[in-house]
Amino acid sequence: MVFNKPKSYTPLVSKPQPGISFFSPAQIPPAGTAAGYADPAKRGSPLPKAFQPLSIRNLHFQNRIWLSPMCQYSAGRDGTPTQYHVSWLGSVATRGTALIMVEATAVSPEGRISPHDLGIYSQDNLLGHKKIVEFVHSQNQKVGIQLAHAGRKGSTLPPWLVDRMNYPEKLGEEGGFTSQLVSASAIPFDDLYPTPTALDKAGIQRIIDSFKQGARYAIEAGYDVIELHFAHGYLVTQFLSPNTNKRTDEYGGSFENRARLPLEIIRAVRDVIEEAGKWDDIALFARVSATEYLDHLPESWKLDDTIKLAKLFKDEKIDLLDVSSGGNSPNQTFPAGFTPSYQTLLAGKIKKAVEGLLIGAVGGIRSTVEVDRALEEEDLDSVFVGRSLLRDPQWTLQLAEDYGLVVKWPHQYHRAHRVKI
Repeated sequence: MVFNKPKSYTPLVSKPQPGISFFSPAQIPPAGTAAGYADPAKRGSPLPKAFQPLSIRNLHFQNRIWLSPMCQYSAGRDGTPTQYHVSWLGSVATRGTALIMVEATAVSPEGRISPHDLGIYSQDNLLGHKKIVEFVHSQNQKVGIQLAHAGRKGSTLPPWLVDRMNYPEKLGEEGGFTSQLVSASAIPFDDLYPTPTALDKAGIQRIIDSFKQGARYAIEAGYDVIELHFAHGYLVTQFLSPNTNKRTDEYGGSFENRARLPLEIIRAVRDVIEEAGKWDDIALFARVSATEYLDHLPESWKLDDTIKLAKLFKDEKIDLLDVSSGGNSPNQTFPAGFTPSYQTLLAGKIKKAVEGLLIGAVGGIRSTVEVDRALEEEDLDSVFVGRSLLRDPQWTLQLAEDYGLVVKWPHQYHRAHRVKI
């Protein structure tokens, strides 16, 4: 038999993902893109919001399922990411999660949560961050970094070494730096912690400058999203809360004064992004604790305060508010009726009160039930998923199947996909 070659044909070529230093097949569209329902009777029906695209200027996310930043306590003593971080974050990036958010990354050495947490305060850190970014981009996914300063809660031991969280490393065997801890006021987190140094105005300016330089490094590394960590009792929370901020200068006292530091950090980071000509290409998020669960005290940070703060953040061009809660006191008391996805309700109240600001929920997101509660019932814009993706890096793809969707899998995993696109 003679094969008659057609007069014209398109060669079959596995094209590489553009802009990557190693070969990886181009994932177009990216994994996690939904094509519709598998059930013919439902084809043409609107997609569940979880798999509807979302755009922030030039950034396009194919779904609303995003990896929550989670400390891995696996960096070297200098804060540099290792191959572990590429492996862990890459395992989620290959499997359809639209935004990979790198864990809390300190903007100065004493700002690390532990001696083994990530940093982005020197050129030495950059190579590791660039490797993370390049791998995630090789999968045609977006990647963000959470810039942080732990304040009085820094220098803790990795949680698998102790029987409680937030245990400070005082002795030095793990490279602890408790003598360098700083805060809004000289108030320790609890009786295990040393008393931090209250920052003077020069120290506050150094913090702002550190966030600014961290943003420059993040842009150089190629991150798509910069999130500012203002939650969980870390340094900025310590300024926001009247329980930890007893200052009498312009950074203490009134709500406006206590909110001064985060606003100055936002402006500094925003200026860096704009000066780099990247405002259309980089989104700016902030994570906050909606409440510190200290309502039994005369003064505390409450949901109403967060709503006021969110309105200020919107005016300062924050693109999305990532809503968490708690972490500023070992004496926090959760309310009656506490449920695993409790933070979704807090985020929903902020969403209703602040028009025009994207809101994300985090915590207790385990199935389509919690996702729909956040995105459909509370009308939130994204969910940050932590433990579910730790347990199963392809949780996003499984979620799509639970919805009955036909979803794009990575090319290399095509044999595992039950319904091909």
